[in-house]
Amino acid sequence: AAASGRPYFVFLNLMPTHFPYLARQPYFNDIIRRAGIPPTSCSALAGLRDWSMSQQSLWKRLEQMKPGDLACLQALYASNIAYLDAALGRLLGELKASGRLTDTILVVTSDHGENLGEHGLFTHMRNALFEPSIRVPLIVWAPGRLPPGRIDNPASHVDVMPTILALAGLVQELPSGAQGLDLRRTSPERMVLSEYWDEKTRVCSRAGVVAGRKIVVRSDGSLALYDLDADPDETTNLATRVPPNIASVPAPSPRRPSPGASSLRSGPEQPSVCISQLGNNGRWQE
Repeated sequence: AAASGRPYFVFLNLMPTHFPYLARQPYFNDIIRRAGIPPTSCSALAGLRDWSMSQQSLWKRLEQMKPGDLACLQALYASNIAYLDAALGRLLGELKASGRLTDTILVVTSDHGENLGEHGLFTHMRNALFEPSIRVPLIVWAPGRLPPGRIDNPASHVDVMPTILALAGLVQELPSGAQGLDLRRTSPERMVLSEYWDEKTRVCSRAGVVAGRKIVVRSDGSLALYDLDADPDETTNLATRVPPNIASVPAPSPRRPSPGASSLRSGPEQPSVCISQLGNNGRWQE
């Protein structure tokens, strides 16, 4: 389609940053060299790169890692980020060589982040909706349509489709009732939602971020509140010390959250189960 001059759409799903992380060369050796990590100290992680290992055994191994092992795991992950960065560079190079780069809208994002030891968590399993899991890159390239710059307003994956359609001059194609906004029209006071269903505990968690604050409600009745500006690592749950001022956090609709709202789910039927469990608590009222 590109060669014929007709519009085209390409979706690339890049998987290297998923566990088990491979040591991508030459990036891995360069990363551990700059970090002062002896190459031999990372050999203990070889057994973790075995997909046949049960999830329970994997978690036991991960939770027993020593600080040095954790540094190696983080280096392995970083080598895969560098590997993907180089792959995207090759893609941009091909688009440029073909003369299509200047009239192509490019979106780079991720459906989830990754825990690398923060809060004692690893990968994106057992997600507790901490920032390492739900804060992901979102880069939009649209020469002549979008000026260079950074938008600091909260964003969600539900914004990707409206943004692409607006940049392509196809706003009229936006489905009726579609969620999400053109990223150029968002507000710093807007709340964005994330959701996670834990298959093992049967507990649903929903998180909302607005104006530097984050509140997490769960169907088991637990509550967390973080000041992301003062405490970006989410080390202090303010809800355990002072009653959170729920009224200051705009209440989200109790409707089923959109799959694009950084949702981490393992089945299409689970959001409705999740919301039914949350009930009125899904509105984050006292």
